Amino acid sequence: WNQWLQFKTEQVTSFVAEVSHFLKQQKPNVILSVAVFSNPEQERVMKIQQQWEVWAKKGYVDLIVPMTYAMDTNRLQRITQPLTQEQKLGSALISPSIKLLNISEIVAIDQLQSLRDLPTGGYSIFAVESIGNNLQNYFHRTQNHSSKTQPPIPYRQPFAAAHDRYLALKREWSFLLANEQLWIRDGELKSLSIQAEDLAQTLKQLEDNPSPQTLGIAQQKLATFQKQFQISMRLQALERPYQVSSWGNRLASIEMLLRYGERRIRN
Repeated sequence: WNQWLQFKTEQVTSFVAEVSHFLKQQKPNVILSVAVFSNPEQERVMKIQQQWEVWAKKGYVDLIVPMTYAMDTNRLQRITQPLTQEQKLGSALISPSIKLLNISEIVAIDQLQSLRDLPTGGYSIFAVESIGNNLQNYFHRTQNHSSKTQPPIPYRQPFAAAHDRYLALKREWSFLLANEQLWIRDGELKSLSIQAEDLAQTLKQLEDNPSPQTLGIAQQKLATFQKQFQISMRLQALERPYQVSSWGNRLASIEMLLRYGERRIRN
């Protein structure tokens, strides 16, 4: 039975690989996304032989859209969190999804916010006809863009999206600092501020002139900033652990976008 299961799983993976190879021969810049089941890997392989972690790590697909449908936010987080690990995704992006049918707009907004606080490449919504006025207003408020400017699409403009997300984090930190709601020791604040500004400039350079060299510098500076961030935010974490955790996740999502962008440069 195990051999038969392995054979069927390999057949599915082989099909995905062949489709990916064919499409990218025809159109090298094509972005291949897959809507997949969100069950744990072992259970999923047993039931439907869908091992999308292999597809992601081997570069067969660019964007994973797991159907993380849930009626409440806690369950959504329990389903989604294990799927966002780097070792599962390689350099692919992951965009968990919310099914609007049969949930209220309040719950939908809560779920959207929870996904924004996880290390993901974005989120997907099923389906567009279920988006009401309250959700439209939520998107308008949270995107921080004028009506004339469209926010960058992560899977098409990963470096612009990384820079955009980082600036949103900086604005949030600046607001809290100005209102004395950010607890960082003075010496650490100065060092972190210098690193934060340096990283912002590097991400802007990467957005404007993407190259392997600039990307490598940005990844190095981001890693350095993440380490300093964890140290400097320890007092804030005592008061507001979820907030600091979500900031760490959002920095991790920027790291994910840079990894994904690396494959776009290479291809």
